[in-house]
Amino acid sequence: MRNDLTVKSNSDYISTLLHKLWQEVRLKCHRTDVVIPIIGSDLARSGQSRIQLSKLIITSFILASKREFITRKLMSTTYPKDLDSMDFYEPQDFIKSICF
Repeated sequence: MRNDLTVKSNSDYISTLLHKLWQEVRLKCHRTDVVIPIIGSDLARSGQSRIQLSKLIITSFILASKREFITRKLMSTTYPKDLDSMDFYEPQDFIKSICF
């Protein structure tokens, strides 16, 4: 949040935030399963869809995991009101395309 109480985010800012998050998870979660919401939507005003944000989270996690192990299992949560507007096959296909 800025000094004028406005919020505006972008993918670079979210990527930086995720990089720092994975460092903290690595240090403090002791390799336990991790659950993350889709961050950067609504109040963050990133202008990206939830699918785009989920891909950003996935990519960030994979890159951080390649540097050093974080966890065996990453789960993402979605608000029930957003379920109808999301295509859950798209992130799944995205994961398959970058991992295999």
